[in-house]
Amino acid sequence: MRIAHRGEKRFISLPVKVFLGKWNGDKRRVTGTHPDAGEINAFLSDLERAAFSVISRLERAETPTAAQRITGETQGRA
Repeated sequence: MRIAHRGEKRFISLPVKVFLGKWNGDKRRVTGTHPDAGEINAFLSDLERAAFSVISRLERAETPTAAQRITGETQGRA
């Protein structure tokens, strides 16, 4: 998972691997033909929600928001 914020990028290694033919890059989700698509896509949605939650919380607190901090806090919540 790539987290980019204000031109800074960080990556989170995920415990899931999917063949390129089973990945929809436009939707950033596993295709329905993958046997575990529902479970993997739910995991990705939860992780994405956690990242956005961290960003919102940091911005509301007017805390400096860097991609590295977002990545660290997202990994701690996932």
